[in-house]
Amino acid sequence: MLAEHEGRAAGLLAARAVPGRGVLRAIDLQVDYDLWREGIASAMIYQAIAAERDLRLPAVSAEIGTNIPPACHLFAKCEFALIGVDTHRRSNHALGKSAMAMFWYAGLD
Repeated sequence: MLAEHEGRAAGLLAARAVPGRGVLRAIDLQVDYDLWREGIASAMIYQAIAAERDLRLPAVSAEIGTNIPPACHLFAKCEFALIGVDTHRRSNHALGKSAMAMFWYAGLD
């Protein structure tokens, strides 16, 4: 999904259906930094939820690194539930870097 603002690309949401798990999985969400806090990311997430309904999938899921606090805040604001944390998923021991992965889930009622 591509979002436009004043005739130019403003954001991108990549997602794929995973019917075996019953979810539409958000893979990547990017918004032009100059347009943060304008509601573009929220609008794209709500469009993903609408697509989920069209595909008759019961949920949308996302994996977010804990080193991206604005994304974690966004998914919480959009009423996704935090369903798990993996402390080793995004670790690179060779470089001494690590960040936890947080798993978010929004189901349809």
